[in-house]
Amino acid sequence: MVPVTILVFALTDLGVFDSFGSYLKPISEYLPVPVEGLPVIAALFASHLAAYTLSANLMEQGILNGIEVIIVLLIGNIVTSLGTLRIYIPHYVGSSVPK
Repeated sequence: MVPVTILVFALTDLGVFDSFGSYLKPISEYLPVPVEGLPVIAALFASHLAAYTLSANLMEQGILNGIEVIIVLLIGNIVTSLGTLRIYIPHYVGSSVPK
C-alpha cells in the first residue's frame, strides 16, 4: 500500500491525474460533481487507493470539502462500474433459458 501511495503522490505532482481529468470535463456538465473532483474520478479508473489518496490530498489542501469528496467518490464508482455492464449483461441474459 505504501508504494502505491508514493506513486500516487508522484503522479499527482507531475499532473498526470489533472490531465486525465481534463478528458472528463465534457462529462462534468452531466454529473453533479465539481470540476476539481474530476481527477479523482480519473484516478478511480486506475485504482481505488489512488482515488482515495488523491481525494484526501484535495481535502487537505482545502480544494474540496468532505461532502464534495463523498459525492465525487460515489459518482466515480458509478461511472467506473458502467464498463463492467458489457461483461455481466450478456452473461446473465445468456444463462437464463426461456421456457
